[in-house]
Amino acid sequence: MKQFFRFMINTFFSSRLDLRVRLFNMLAMAGVLVSLVFTGFHIVAKSPINVAFCLAGAALAGALLVYATRTKNYQRAYIITVIAVFLILFPTMFFSVGGYKYGMTSFFIFAVAFTVFMLEGKKSLFLAGVELLVYSALCAFAYIYPERINYYTENPDPFWGILICFFSSSVAVGIAIFLHLKLYNEQQRELEAARQKLSEENAMLERVNQLKTEFLGNVSHELKTPLTVMSGYAQTTKQLAERSAELDGGEVKRRMKLISSEAERLSLMVGQILDVTRIEEGRMAMEKHPCHVDEIIHSAVETHYPMLNKNANRLEIHIDPGLPAVSADPARISQVIVNLISNAVRFTANGLITVTAKQEHTDIVVCVADTGSGISRDRLPHLFQRYSHNEKNGAGQNTGTGLGLYICKHIVEQHGGTIRIESELEAGTSVFFILPIL
Repeated sequence: MKQFFRFMINTFFSSRLDLRVRLFNMLAMAGVLVSLVFTGFHIVAKSPINVAFCLAGAALAGALLVYATRTKNYQRAYIITVIAVFLILFPTMFFSVGGYKYGMTSFFIFAVAFTVFMLEGKKSLFLAGVELLVYSALCAFAYIYPERINYYTENPDPFWGILICFFSSSVAVGIAIFLHLKLYNEQQRELEAARQKLSEENAMLERVNQLKTEFLGNVSHELKTPLTVMSGYAQTTKQLAERSAELDGGEVKRRMKLISSEAERLSLMVGQILDVTRIEEGRMAMEKHPCHVDEIIHSAVETHYPMLNKNANRLEIHIDPGLPAVSADPARISQVIVNLISNAVRFTANGLITVTAKQEHTDIVVCVADTGSGISRDRLPHLFQRYSHNEKNGAGQNTGTGLGLYICKHIVEQHGGTIRIESELEAGTSVFFILPIL
């Protein structure tokens, strides 16, 4: 029995089916059942013509159910139901079962409601209008010519006929309205959820747009600063040379060092912007091969020393001897180290910046620590997001593009490692990244 009910539910009332399909299936089954009940009623009333009509109605309802289930052409089944049952069978029964005195008007109401509920577009209104005209004409005809209507002579009390018609039609219409309202409420809840989601996405897009606007303004400032420094020193040096003024060798060296540092800084920022584009497009390639972290660290510091040697900081390197090799892209790992040291330099003045590397189990742990201003706890979870690292230094100036840590995280994770930050305000910052040993 359970398997039978499970089969019936999955075949005729599954939630995957359209609401009107489920409603039609239910009404077709109810039509079979009600027709059989009326068959018994008319057998008792000794009305063979009405018994034949009811059996025909049960057969038609069952045939339409089978047809619609097999062909999936439910709209055609609905139209056949309207024409065959509501416009042919019901009017014929009207004459044989006692007209409006025996409850056929309840069936007429059900027929109009079914037509409006089930059919689509203008044809639902057209056929419902035809039904109203036909049913109104039938009732008027029965009122004018009552002798043409076959009233029950054997059972003159119309109570049971009216009750059965009223009850079955009310249940069918009530269920239809209930299901439609239930679907409407579900759709309203889904619509409200979609509106809420859209509102959240719009807020997120506005935030992203705001971040990008801030980023562009910050980048413009950051790119302008080294260009201004380089241009200023180049012009003053040129003016002194044109006036044949003597330039001290140490002064020339200092100026060239500053120009080189700002040029390196400018190159790093442009490279960060290009790298973010490569990451978003999935084009940042990693050319990995066996290498040693200590060599990468020394090479990175030596190459970028002019840019890193600022704010009167001391830079110390502590690397455990005999570290095993890792599989890495030396240029990208060097980029991570330079980014981390550069960040430390920005937030540290007259302090100490330390780069350490050691082995822990099967990993190499590299740490860049500083004694600078530190980072508030509420900002730590957001530092590896694009454009988020838009803080200011002690002079109130922007200190970076907000892309460095985002790029570092991507590079380290592409090497199978992890990166994290430990920091407290006025107590310095330590950034650790881990690379698996080869």
